[in-house]
Amino acid sequence: MESSDLSPQDFYQRLRETAESNIDSLVDFFLFEGVPYGLSDWSEYCRFRKELSGRLEVNSKSIVMVGSGRFGFSLSPRQKLWRAFGDRSDFDIVVVDHREFDSAWDEILKSDDEPNSPSNFRELRQRWRNLYDGFIDVNGLPDHIAFVKRWKSAFTEISAMRWKGQTRTTKGFLFRDWFHAQRFYRKSFRAILKGVDDHKLSKPE
Repeated sequence: MESSDLSPQDFYQRLRETAESNIDSLVDFFLFEGVPYGLSDWSEYCRFRKELSGRLEVNSKSIVMVGSGRFGFSLSPRQKLWRAFGDRSDFDIVVVDHREFDSAWDEILKSDDEPNSPSNFRELRQRWRNLYDGFIDVNGLPDHIAFVKRWKSAFTEISAMRWKGQTRTTKGFLFRDWFHAQRFYRKSFRAILKGVDDHKLSKPE
């Protein structure tokens, strides 16, 4: 069974069963194996990764689709947990490349050191939180940074292409390595369980 074949109820049951003993294998299987729900087949997924990797100049194997485009429903514990993937849903993409990450972070730091940097304290604090988790959220960064401009151009072009018959806004998150990517989603999965246990989040119906 692929990750895209599961219902929210199936996923929640497996998450609950493996939360303490084997959550790492759950993260690997659900995020990195098989064909995403938002794409037609493996061939289209390979083409998607090839198109994006060529524009970003990274290895296509370093690109994976996550979020509702992967599962068919959202796993975001903050706002739209269990919401079904629909016509207006986005594609969320994880890119893992330590050289790209280090180069990008160097550009961001140089930009923040400029006298007329548009960054404010809240933005800087969020960047450091993301850095602690080993990733860069490209979507919230200013366009005057060369790395950001290149990435946004690549994702704009991908967003204009048709996948499974329609265009999708596509956003990217750059992780330094697979360890940090797995750690981030492991924390997210556990946050779902804690939210349900604390009665702040609902179980799938």
